[in-house]
Order: sequence, then C-alpha cells, then structure tokens
Amino acid sequence: MRAFNDLVILRPREDLEKAWNSALIHTPDSALLSADDMTGMRHDHAAIVEVFRLPEGVEGLAVGDIVVLPLFSGSKVVVVDGEPLLACKRRAIAARVTGLGQPSERIEALNGYILTRRDREAFEKRMNRGMVMPDQFLDEGMPLDGGSDGIVRGCLERIVSVGTAYLSPQLQTPKQRQGELMFFNPLSSCRFRRFGQVYRLTPDEHCQFTLED
Repeated sequence: MRAFNDLVILRPREDLEKAWNSALIHTPDSALLSADDMTGMRHDHAAIVEVFRLPEGVEGLAVGDIVVLPLFSGSKVVVVDGEPLLACKRRAIAARVTGLGQPSERIEALNGYILTRRDREAFEKRMNRGMVMPDQFLDEGMPLDGGSDGIVRGCLERIVSVGTAYLSPQLQTPKQRQGELMFFNPLSSCRFRRFGQVYRLTPDEHCQFTLED
C-alpha cells in the first residue's frame, strides 16, 4: 500500500487502546458509528492509532509513530484485506505519543493543535473570583451567553505543548507559550485523562487569549 496527496493511513491496535486506558477514548469502530449524533454537541471521541503508511516526502511523522486522531476531523474507515484502517489528512492528527503507558510517557501536540492541562485552581481564581466551579463547567466550559445552555462556552487551562501548524502561514510560528493559561471554546476540543490528569487537544483557531501567572 502507498499513500498519496497528504493522506495518512492509520492502523487501530487493541494493545494501544488498553495502554491508553481512558473512558473517554473509544475504539475507532464504535466511535465512528456514533458520528451521526455530533450535530450541536461537543464530542471527546478520539482514536489512539499507529501510523501505517505515509506519502513520500512527509516530514515530522514516521511509520510506526503512535498518534492521537480526533474523530470529528473527517477521517474515514477503509477495510483492506479484512483489516480496518483509518485514512485522514496529515493535518487532522492532533498529537504524537511516545512511551505510551510508561512513567516517561510524553504527548506532543502537532499540526496547530494545542495540548492543555486542567488547572482548576487557576480557572476558578482568574475567571470565577476564587469561587468553586461545578464540574460541568470544567468539562463542558463556562457558559458565556447569559447562563443559557447554548454552545457559547469557555475554558481556561494550562498549555503543555503547542504544535507547529502546516496550514496557514501566520500559524507557522506558534504564538502561544508553554505554561501560559489559555482561554478557548471547547466546542472542537478532544478531552482525555492520563495518570489522573485531564488534558485537552484544541485547534489553534479556537484559542481566544492567554494569561500569564
């Protein structure tokens, strides 16, 4: 198999799913089957997969890399010789994982995505006058449209990693900095838990502003 036109072929692996071991990461088949109910809702569905084939000349990824793919990104399932694979554009891959499941595990944001870590204390202090927020605000974002249940929401989380963008030239040099607090609309973010910490991968265009401590 050879890939063309910036299309990356990814292979789901059960052992990767077990090592990731998160209630918010679904197996690719079951997650993709639920894609029809995405309208008007945020989805945390993502696949932890192996890079199986790359087009010639692609830099920054290698066959065998373990990556995170948000399943709202336009990927599609293809079955070749009885084996299910995922096909997507390179820019749809949100992060690379090294040392999966080990104490040295590292998640690196890619392709204009920003990896953030939940910082409840900072969110409450800077955006809620130090008062305790309900867990729903931490998960779904703080309502910004008069307290209604609409989709206009915001989260404040701490930046862990900023991915170099391959799309717009103005995004080639990341503007956000590691350690800053980033305020963003979580509508298109992908949330997951690693070693007791809640993280999120969010496209750069949903970053609204950053704060320093």
